[in-house]
Amino acid sequence: MFYCKLHLILFISILFVGCGKKEEVDNEYFTNRVVINEITSRKALEVGIDDSIELFNGKIYEVNLAGWRLKNSQGKTFEFTEEDYIPPLSYLVVSKKKHKLKLTKIGSIKLKNDTGVTIDYVEWKDGMAQKNSLCRIPNLNGPFIPCIIDSFKNNNQAIRINHIKEGDQEGHTFSIELINMGAPISIYGWVLSNKKGDTFVIQRKEVLATRERLLLGNLVQEDFTISNHQLKLKRKDRVELSDNNGKRIDKVKWKKDQLLTGLCRSPFFYGKFSPCIEDQTK
Repeated sequence: MFYCKLHLILFISILFVGCGKKEEVDNEYFTNRVVINEITSRKALEVGIDDSIELFNGKIYEVNLAGWRLKNSQGKTFEFTEEDYIPPLSYLVVSKKKHKLKLTKIGSIKLKNDTGVTIDYVEWKDGMAQKNSLCRIPNLNGPFIPCIIDSFKNNNQAIRINHIKEGDQEGHTFSIELINMGAPISIYGWVLSNKKGDTFVIQRKEVLATRERLLLGNLVQEDFTISNHQLKLKRKDRVELSDNNGKRIDKVKWKKDQLLTGLCRSPFFYGKFSPCIEDQTK
């Protein structure tokens, strides 16, 4: 009888310990769903977003930030009050006028919860947050990369011109590769333009999925045909990509003979354009 009771006690103890650990993991998971989503350390053209910090709440319920803090690289802090909250799946942009923290050319920001635990952290150097802003792409769980345009209170824009290459002697035109590293998005009505001012309106009605590439030209790849962009480009020219509201999203320009091997972003997606080591329009 004693032997059976001992086993029963051990079984119940293990069961409760196991449940306790599972609950702790779940709490840690949900705690980290409020993140720093975008930041800029410059005075932007739009009023009120200079040195702004955007938080994103990925939870399905409202989060009150009373007691939470923002801390910069100089050790200065800003504490939220009970009036500060974020609705579910929403943004909160904290302006410099509110947080009064100095965001320098090289610096960092920490987000701490009401118990002092660091929930999120972002650092930057070489003025990366001054050119436009640093964004998580995709929202919530993506890495921080330089945004081409500010997207405070909106889904971070993640469409880039990723690769461009001159045509070959068989009559194939310049090929232009677009890539989406953010949330799925429609680019119907977006515009490509050259230095001369000629334009081509993208008519693709299908949503561009996350990590999907769209090739524009008249080349044929192994598994698909590239759509014809109908844009006349020269060996010394430039291409700009604008959204359907006319706002410029990306730009690439080149000098004569630079496109013989193609121009690619290095590092991939967010880096500067440089000669491709190999053909990447695939």
